[in-house]
Amino acid sequence: MVKKMTDHDLYMYLKTLFLENGNTSESEISKRIGLTQQNFNRKLKAGTLKFLEVQKILDTLGYKILIEKDGKQKEMK
Repeated sequence: MVKKMTDHDLYMYLKTLFLENGNTSESEISKRIGLTQQNFNRKLKAGTLKFLEVQKILDTLGYKILIEKDGKQKEMK
């Protein structure tokens, strides 16, 4: 069974990805996904980002989301 990610886990995971991708700022990411910096920062810290917002963030950073069932993977598009 996969451990569920907490709000804090998601926050730390995304912040790590920002650093790994050339220290990308929250301001730059928020502009790319169409949120104000304040709204993005508030949602990121509160853990209230929608799945589609997280998907946009990951896409902006060059990542893909894979889902897996019974050993078979599909890419989220």
